[in-house]
Amino acid sequence: MGGRLPFRLALLRLVLIILTALWTAGATVFALLFLWRGGTYVQLLLAAVSPVPVTPIASRLPDGPSWDGTDRVNILLLGVDSRPDEPVDLARTDTIILATIDPVHKTAGMVNIPRDLLVSIPVGPGSAVVQDRVNTAHRYGTYYKYPGGGPALAKRTIEYNFGVKVDYYVRVDFKGFTGLVDALGGVVLDNPYPLRDDEYPTENYGTQRIFFFGGLQQLNGAAALQFARSRHQDTDFGRIHRQQLVLLAMRQRALELNLLPRLPQLIIEYGNLVSTDLKPLEIVALARVAAGIDPASVRVRAIEGPAVRDVTGEDGAYLLMPVKSEVNRIFREVFETPAPQEVPEDSRIEVLNGTPIPGLARRTADYLRAQGFKNISFGNATGPADQQTTVIYDLTGKPETVKRLRQILRLPADSAHSAPAAEAGAAGQNGGPPVDVRIILGRDLVLPSE
Repeated sequence: MGGRLPFRLALLRLVLIILTALWTAGATVFALLFLWRGGTYVQLLLAAVSPVPVTPIASRLPDGPSWDGTDRVNILLLGVDSRPDEPVDLARTDTIILATIDPVHKTAGMVNIPRDLLVSIPVGPGSAVVQDRVNTAHRYGTYYKYPGGGPALAKRTIEYNFGVKVDYYVRVDFKGFTGLVDALGGVVLDNPYPLRDDEYPTENYGTQRIFFFGGLQQLNGAAALQFARSRHQDTDFGRIHRQQLVLLAMRQRALELNLLPRLPQLIIEYGNLVSTDLKPLEIVALARVAAGIDPASVRVRAIEGPAVRDVTGEDGAYLLMPVKSEVNRIFREVFETPAPQEVPEDSRIEVLNGTPIPGLARRTADYLRAQGFKNISFGNATGPADQQTTVIYDLTGKPETVKRLRQILRLPADSAHSAPAAEAGAAGQNGGPPVDVRIILGRDLVLPSE
């Protein structure tokens, strides 16, 4: 494996994050708190079993560009549970979650979309629309030969109904999930009450009775799948709680094992469970962004409660009718970008790249604009392009602006300087208009958005 292992670790990280998120489909914050904080799922596992400090995986990812964009990134997570004789492209999506990452403000969120939600599916071309459950959009994509297939139509359906742009998708096939549990040697969980389901679906489209005693018990992969999928004794909320129990049990079991020697095997066996339109370098770049998200900045919501009404379809099927005002409120809570703080002074700022790092001045200017600064220019500093430390020069007496810039860019107090008298009110780089504050970027600068 050699030098390929760090990149494969990044891919495994994606697999584990998505699998965990999908198995906690009911608006639980646990997956994000556990997987996205400071390190990664794998890093926490290694830290738990290793006697020596573990280098954060973000620093072990292959060299490549950081995430350059300043726009919010929205990813549709699709969990399919196809039967053995059913092509994955014709499967319904058992779980649908719209995840979002704001690379500038370092926030993230998820909206769980119930599979029985009644939506308009734009099967196209033109204005052709089908009214059906949202979980059928993936299947219709293949049936109607929609460009890009099921994932593309699922993305378009979310955009059409909720007005949120979907940039990427990640689709997980749960055919191998039982194998993943078995690879951990099974799981031990404490079932709070007996569970009986007389209508649990079988792979040959029939039903069977399953039963789990209350209390502590060990489950293999097949039993864990049954336990997590069963929903006929109670409701989807009961199933969500059982999924969380399985997740917690998997976490506990993983912490007991030394997974490092088994990572290549797990990647080979379960990497093909995930399909995505994210490019490999985009996966690595987003992994870096996700690693820096504070758990307190994560919002997880579900379209439930007052956001839906129970209705019965023409064929007697159970459906959920969205309540538009409540659904819009949920999406605003998760997807609205916080309003930038008011800039204390109307200052003209010049950002100059004093390093050989390409694009650093442009990315810094974009980040500052997102924080509320409007009058910004950027370019390259004159002289040797090897400045080690970032310096802020106050050219016209703008102390509040300088203070805010230091806070936003996380620079020490000694980074701010008053300009020499000869430079006060000096013109900008290349004869541009006069500037109030000049920032010369050094190698020490790490943008909060990267």
